[in-house]
Amino acid sequence: MSFSRQYFVFILNDRLQILQSTDSPTGWLYLALLHAMTSHPLPDHYTGMTGMERAFQLLNSAGCWSDQPFDELSLNILGEIASISPKVNYYPEHLTCTEKIDWNSNGIPYSMQHFGYYLIAKKLIDSSQLFNFMYPSVKTNKIPEVFQVKMHNEMLLKKLYWDYRDSYNPTARLSAEMEKDILRATSIKLYRQTLKDCSNITNYSAVRLVDDLYKNGNVNLTSCSTQNWLPLCQWLTKGSQLKALWVGLLQLADRFKREAAGKNTDDIQRFECLLKFLHYISDRCQIKPYYLQMLKTTLNVSKISFAFLTFPPFVSYTNIEQIPIVKTFIPRGECCDLCQNTLSIAELDRCWRENCEHPNVDGMAKSTEKYANNKLLKSSGCNLKLRLFLECVQSLICSVPIKQFDIKVSCSAQNFVTESLKDHYRIQMKIRNKTIEPELLQSAKHKFHQFNTYSFNQPTKSIRKTNRQKEFPQGIFPSINNKNNRPSEITNYFKKQLSESWNKLLLDDEYEKENPSTEEITQHLDLFRHESTKLYNEFSKSITLSNEQLFEAGLLFRITPTVLISLLLEKDLDPENVSSFKLTNNQYTILGGIIVNWTLEQQMERALHFATHNKREDFRNEVSHIPHSNWKPSEHIPWLVLELEMNITIREIQIKVANHMMQPNMRVDNSTVQNIVTQMNMGEGKTSVILPMLAVYLSSSNLSLARIIVLKSLFPTNYQLLRYKLGGLLNRRIFPFACRRDMNFKDQQINQIFERFKHGLRNCDIILTTPEDILSFDLLTIDKCRRKQFNVGRSMLTVQQWLKTYARDVLDESDEILHVKYQLIYTVGAQQQVHTGAKRCRNYHRKDKQIILSFILKPNSSIDDLNNNFSDHQIQLFLILRGLLLSDVLFIALKKRHRVNYGINSNHHFKRLMAVPFRAKDVASDRTEFGHPDVALILTHLSYYSSVLNDQQLLKCFHRLSEEKDPTLIYDQWISYDEKDQISSSIQEWKSVNLRHNQQRIHFLFPTFRNNIGTNDTQLLLPVHICQNDLPELQKTDAIVVNNLLKSENENYQTLAMNTTSKDILHQIVNYHQSINVILDVGGLFTDGTNREIAMEWLKISHKMKIHYVVYFDADRIYVCDRQYHHYPFATSPACERLDSCIFYLDDIHTRGTDFKFPVTFKAALTLGNGLTKDRFVQAAMRMRKLGSGHSLAFWSSYEVHQQIMKLKRKKENTNNFINVIDILRWVYENTQQATWDGLNLWASQSLTFQRIFSAFRNIQWNNHQQIFTDELMERLAKECLEPEIIELKHMYGSPRVAKTLFDIYHARYQQINHNLLTDIQEEVLKRLIEYGGKKLRLSQLLDEEQQKELEKDLEKEHQLVERPSSVIEHESMLHRELDRLCDTDGLMLKLDEFPTVFRRLPYAFIDTTFSTICQSDSRPDNFWVSTEFQRVIATQEKSLNPFLRPPRWIIIYRNQHLIFLSSQEANHLIGRLKNLYYIQKSDEPPVTTVRLILPRTRRGQSILVNNTMLTTSPLNKFPSLDNSWRIPFKWLAQLFVFNGTLYFENVEEQRAYCQLLSLCPKPRTEEEEEAFEKGWIDMNGFVSNPKHRRQLQMNQGQFNANPIRFVKQLIENRNKSHASILSYVGSIILNSRKLSFN
Repeated sequence: MSFSRQYFVFILNDRLQILQSTDSPTGWLYLALLHAMTSHPLPDHYTGMTGMERAFQLLNSAGCWSDQPFDELSLNILGEIASISPKVNYYPEHLTCTEKIDWNSNGIPYSMQHFGYYLIAKKLIDSSQLFNFMYPSVKTNKIPEVFQVKMHNEMLLKKLYWDYRDSYNPTARLSAEMEKDILRATSIKLYRQTLKDCSNITNYSAVRLVDDLYKNGNVNLTSCSTQNWLPLCQWLTKGSQLKALWVGLLQLADRFKREAAGKNTDDIQRFECLLKFLHYISDRCQIKPYYLQMLKTTLNVSKISFAFLTFPPFVSYTNIEQIPIVKTFIPRGECCDLCQNTLSIAELDRCWRENCEHPNVDGMAKSTEKYANNKLLKSSGCNLKLRLFLECVQSLICSVPIKQFDIKVSCSAQNFVTESLKDHYRIQMKIRNKTIEPELLQSAKHKFHQFNTYSFNQPTKSIRKTNRQKEFPQGIFPSINNKNNRPSEITNYFKKQLSESWNKLLLDDEYEKENPSTEEITQHLDLFRHESTKLYNEFSKSITLSNEQLFEAGLLFRITPTVLISLLLEKDLDPENVSSFKLTNNQYTILGGIIVNWTLEQQMERALHFATHNKREDFRNEVSHIPHSNWKPSEHIPWLVLELEMNITIREIQIKVANHMMQPNMRVDNSTVQNIVTQMNMGEGKTSVILPMLAVYLSSSNLSLARIIVLKSLFPTNYQLLRYKLGGLLNRRIFPFACRRDMNFKDQQINQIFERFKHGLRNCDIILTTPEDILSFDLLTIDKCRRKQFNVGRSMLTVQQWLKTYARDVLDESDEILHVKYQLIYTVGAQQQVHTGAKRCRNYHRKDKQIILSFILKPNSSIDDLNNNFSDHQIQLFLILRGLLLSDVLFIALKKRHRVNYGINSNHHFKRLMAVPFRAKDVASDRTEFGHPDVALILTHLSYYSSVLNDQQLLKCFHRLSEEKDPTLIYDQWISYDEKDQISSSIQEWKSVNLRHNQQRIHFLFPTFRNNIGTNDTQLLLPVHICQNDLPELQKTDAIVVNNLLKSENENYQTLAMNTTSKDILHQIVNYHQSINVILDVGGLFTDGTNREIAMEWLKISHKMKIHYVVYFDADRIYVCDRQYHHYPFATSPACERLDSCIFYLDDIHTRGTDFKFPVTFKAALTLGNGLTKDRFVQAAMRMRKLGSGHSLAFWSSYEVHQQIMKLKRKKENTNNFINVIDILRWVYENTQQATWDGLNLWASQSLTFQRIFSAFRNIQWNNHQQIFTDELMERLAKECLEPEIIELKHMYGSPRVAKTLFDIYHARYQQINHNLLTDIQEEVLKRLIEYGGKKLRLSQLLDEEQQKELEKDLEKEHQLVERPSSVIEHESMLHRELDRLCDTDGLMLKLDEFPTVFRRLPYAFIDTTFSTICQSDSRPDNFWVSTEFQRVIATQEKSLNPFLRPPRWIIIYRNQHLIFLSSQEANHLIGRLKNLYYIQKSDEPPVTTVRLILPRTRRGQSILVNNTMLTTSPLNKFPSLDNSWRIPFKWLAQLFVFNGTLYFENVEEQRAYCQLLSLCPKPRTEEEEEAFEKGWIDMNGFVSNPKHRRQLQMNQGQFNANPIRFVKQLIENRNKSHASILSYVGSIILNSRKLSFN
């Protein structure tokens, strides 16, 4: 065992007499290991129990158990714990007779090598892996070898544990649940009768041995001469093997009979007993009793004798039915012909009859064949002997009367009783009713059952408070009459709120009590200690009286604080108290009084500690609280134990808040509410005290299951905190529940989760989860119903129904959890491309430009103004520009800060490359995207523009480039952005790039391209069914915070220049005239580095003699870096005890909910970033818990924020340039008011979504657990929950841009709702919008909405909806005889249109496709044809043929006048015919009819083969008289290019012919063409529609009357299975109306 490099922190708790770990579970497990390894048979003087007992106390506690997979260190510790148990096994291993125990020789006494160590360690690991499916991204650690190698016989360990159980102290036993499992596993199986109804048959039908038992197959005859007939149970197995044993039993019966010589010997009796038993079990073993009768007859009839018979050898027999030689089994030699084979069979037959070996005459068989032949002869001979023996035996036995068996006796099943755990013998204590001293009992009653009225800090005089600011800070709020302050209603709201809070603060008693002296506290402490000792001794005597020896022997529980507290909790949770020891009421009271006394002593000890160390503020706070003054300890025993174990005093205000939150129904404003939000001041113990209090209270009965909901960023710290506080004496397990869409729960997993929930309810466990997980579980339920996975959906609805009944939710940081800006959405269906995709700018007529600009820039214009003047595609482009400029899309995007408000999620589990919302600096919202597609696109561009591409991203780009059809063209465009002389020659051309060349990638390629490419501020935004209800004592919270911020020690303000880096800010902080130990980066100014990098840089430049550690967050966990740059967890580091030597960097997200006990002199640098609201500002500032009492702040502002603060300051009368804290607060409140007003629109919109979902669930009866969730109900539920996603540009930007009030926007929306609306919600929403929405106008679109969309796996597509084409029937091809006539070159030319069943014009290829309506068939040339076989691909009727268009690969040029597209079968047939014809004719003239191969040119420089003289039917290059007539003319090529989806041209002539064919006149144009464009002859996309204009522009080859671009684009997409690249020649023409050059 070696854990020398690990650091653990343990606390000596003298009062509880234990060591406590600060790290759960690893620290607890290691502590258990230490106790186990150092255990001694006698109790330890400090703990009062043996190390083994303390180890099991720890291992049985909730702090060691986990529902998450253990880390590697914890697994290793558990392996060490398991190895303490001795190695046990049976000897020999296959029997269960002798138990062998190998005790460890590691110095631990044998009596301390508990058999249960292995069992509990294995159970801990098994439990931790039950929910591995919730943690797919967690690394699977190797299970320790001790559990993999069979060193321990687990069943024997369980047996030995039970055998030794009563010798262990009750504390050193396994849990009752584990003991029940052990008892079930080790219980002997009850005997069950073999037969239920016995037959009276005694004689059975005769059967022949050779026709039944030995009819065929293989048999391994077994001798029974050495077989012991006992135990009979062995025959339950052997009885079914009668075929192998019968001959041996027959031999044994014959031998016993001959040896007995007529006497009834013991062997005869034993054999008869065996036969009776076999007869009794014959039905079970499927034995025909007649065979047993034959054996009994042989044993009892003296006339039968087998002395003259030779028993067959007891060997294996193969295929016993095969006695003559069978030909199929004779091996044939490779050299044997038929004649030789016949001779071989005859020879074998002779050998078999003569019983001799095969001689292999003339060497006809190989040695292996000879061996096989002899083996076959031997087997057949043995089979013959066996059959002859069996027939002889049958004849002899059947020659006498067959003996019968006795009638089977029916018997009733015997009842066996096994010992249950409840009935197991327990050592009984002698209970003596010893009278407890009345005075002590009365004192304990008063302390335990009554409110505490006694305090050691009673004052002798009072002193006046002097640290309060009197005047209300009016300067925070701008003038209400200011016209620029439009949301005045919200301003009034916040001003009124702060004013009331301020008045509440001023009304408080202005006097405080004088603190007691240390001498007075010491006197009180001595009195309490003396009383506690007397109470403890009195309690011990009442228990140990008459049981002293049992206690001293360790057979009863140890009288230690931890054991006694468990008894107290057990009685509290289980009044019936099923354990072996029951506390009397007086004992219960005395024990409660002892614990109360201990908590009071702890408070006095803390006060003395603070006084001794001159911590005056802590001392004043400690002595100002009177414990138990407003609650009775006996009514909340878990709270009392929490105080004792955590060494805290639960304050009066914490009790009030907890009681306030625990009320199930509350009257507020004459209405009953079940959900409330309460504000607390930071540092009041919300998370560390009140949250555990609520958790244990809500989980203390079988009627409610506590569910704690925390922010995801705070989940790890909250999980550790709750485990630490509740996993010890309170023994409450924390179940972390996680759910994401990619987990894709199965029905078994849902049931497993459900069982865990129910187990948690029974055992008072607590669920810890995040809002994302809860929402994801809800949506996953709907998604399962939508996918028609009804079994899983039904199980999930059942779980939700159960949770509705039993779960009680507690939200920590509720204002952030309930933030209106974020919502969780499951995407459904295939991803859709955003409109216009890769299409970009056009050149427009002068007369149209004004219309375009008016539409883009004027709010009142609409899409109706454009429909008659522009194409759909052009309108899409205008809509994009209108959205960017007029709808503030670009403005909103540019206001956001990279890596603070948005960025690329670097998590390797997040597969998308789009920009996503950030919660804070470098904290991406997992599985989240921006709700508005254009905002998402712009922010994605800005993300990659602002940050360089990493190596992995660059490599992905280049791999994607290599998959392009023309990577060279794209690469040339990329490389052109840099100066050529600055680029290495090795990467100037794509063909020179080798992605496998590591040096080239790192040094040349990547560097070149890397840069190329808890307050109440949200009260107005809470859901209407949640009420903000603060205690009167907490209504001054806002005033306290503001008052502390306005203290003079916080008047420190620094502004930063533009483009300041993180290093610059750190240097300013280090060089600041006051020492700064904490950075609160709530403004997110440190954006050019990770938390780890920033922390290390700060440590590097900080004072080396004073600062030794830097503390930071990484992946939501707290880490420490020391001067040697080693990083380790904060909780188990030396730094946690040396905070004065640390500096702390808290990034934006962790300036909320993080609690460090900073030394009193610490000063923090708080950063101010754009849009900082009061909630986040105050949360960050109050990380300094003693703000105003020792802690202080300095502010660092960005340049942008400084300008905003100055702008607000200039509106006030004071125009000096010095920034005060009140100026900062004014700016913060301004942001808060604006954020609240913006949030009202989202809040109102989400109320409609909530009502729609609520309406969809109307048929779910949450309180009816008998309801059956039918498939129809679930399908309807999923359908009603679906919401369409609007991404069409005309819906987003096409309507007039009309600004409205929030009330009008919401009113218009809910009037369009077709589902049932909830009246109470509607009224509350409308009321709030009227009160606070004001007259300020805004657009109705939610451009800044962030939606948490859990995307589906596998490329984020909905595979259920994107189905593969259904199977079809292939068309059976045929060859028409008329095809052969195409090869006739001498006869008359065929008139192809006279054969419509064979030849059709080109548009016929598009029959039954969507292209048939847009291909303009009447405009196609008369000499382009397709064979009917070319068009026919499938025979399935009523099926669109779009996916089955045949690729045009083969053509026949008929007499150089007609071009016909052929199927491959037709082409193959004609090639053969034409070759034969040309071979016969042997003409010197080149053929006029040729079959040619044509390919689409989809890459630059690719050959299309059609004009290759060597690839025609007969190579044309062999004909000397060949001229250019064989080449396909350009106007024909253009038709081919359109038809086969060509993207590139070889020369200008091909490009010109293509444009002429399509009647396109793209740029660059001549002066004449440009003039025609201005006249409107040429459309925006280059099409010339008027035939007269075509002639004037010399475009005489046009074949299309209407614009063909749509047809061409769709045909290219069909042929190439992708869009045309705008960088290709054809793509540039049809998408950008521009011809690319051939330079």
